[in-house]
Amino acid sequence: MNLNITKSEKRIILSTIFCIAFMTANLITEKLIEIKALGLIFPAGVLIYPLVFVITSVITEVYGKDIAHRTLIIGIIANLFFIVMTTIILYLPSPSYYTVI
Repeated sequence: MNLNITKSEKRIILSTIFCIAFMTANLITEKLIEIKALGLIFPAGVLIYPLVFVITSVITEVYGKDIAHRTLIIGIIANLFFIVMTTIILYLPSPSYYTVI
């Protein structure tokens, strides 16, 4: 098996990880985490957002600002698509036997 990954393939992989991490950070931010021993309460998105930051920095350093900007725009579009589709699906009617707990 050949694992030689080209520069453009690495960019696709980084962009995909960025989009997944970006959307996950935005999705899980609603959850609050409490660490009683330290007296801290913070959104769960704080745990994954550093990954988003690091990937953005790597893309900027390796591929330049224009590619990083495009990657960010793609991430925002993917996030908006997720929000719109989730909202539409939540408003669609469910079968009568289906109950939400």
